[in-house]
Amino acid sequence: MPRDPSQLAFLPRGDENALLDWNDDHAQWHRRVAQRAIADGHTDLGVFPIADIADLDSWLSGHYEEHLNTSSTYNIEAPPDLSYLDFQDDTNWNSWHAAHSLVHTNERKRLNL
Repeated sequence: MPRDPSQLAFLPRGDENALLDWNDDHAQWHRRVAQRAIADGHTDLGVFPIADIADLDSWLSGHYEEHLNTSSTYNIEAPPDLSYLDFQDDTNWNSWHAAHSLVHTNERKRLNL
């Protein structure tokens, strides 16, 4: 079982190993949501390859789209814009991760994961 989604908020900027560990847990949450959606008969959510973060722009866009689809399908508050992440700016980095962890926490609660 991955770490609690609230832990997704805490990722030191610039630590490549921490980023890979974070993304592993993060991808596990997305897989759990996708599995739940399929079990609930929602086969149209679309599943983006979250574990593959090599192309950051595509990853951010696809990842954000997946959260939008999940929130729409399950009537969860729409996520904030997660399509931009600045790997050089501490304020943006920390704000993005805090907002993102709340999105996952809301999904976990709504889907009883």
